[in-house]
Amino acid sequence: MNKKRVNMILIPSVITVWILALYRIFSLTGSVSNLPDSSALPYEAKESSISSYDAMDLLLNYRDPFGAIEFFFREKIDFEPAPVIEPVIEPEVIIPSIKYIGLVEKNDNTRGVALAVINDRSRLLYEGDTLMGLEVKKIDRDSLVVEFNKMRLRYLKVK
Repeated sequence: MNKKRVNMILIPSVITVWILALYRIFSLTGSVSNLPDSSALPYEAKESSISSYDAMDLLLNYRDPFGAIEFFFREKIDFEPAPVIEPVIEPEVIIPSIKYIGLVEKNDNTRGVALAVINDRSRLLYEGDTLMGLEVKKIDRDSLVVEFNKMRLRYLKVK
């Protein structure tokens, strides 16, 4: 088929569908008198609490749409609430500020001696010393290894 023939079929079809849709919309927006009488309904309508100036009355006498859910859950299951777990709050650990200045060497001393600034105070530290919770593990020429609260920390020499 060519395009002209297809257009001759589709355009009237589309126009017909639009006319039917508009007719349905305008036919449903009629007056309140077109609504069915409540006496013709198979159940008794309740009085609504809608004010009289509303355009139509609501029929509120209908079965619960969620009432069928009870049919599926005949057994009542008691759930125990989950136990409340209190979070463990660990105290905040403040690591002292350390600056490793360098290794101090003496001819007569076999143990390494480190010069470090801890909390703005100069200290001489030996391997194995404990100061303010810091335990000196190893002293090298370029680094200092300490342990604080089971954490190993390595400080490099300040240049």
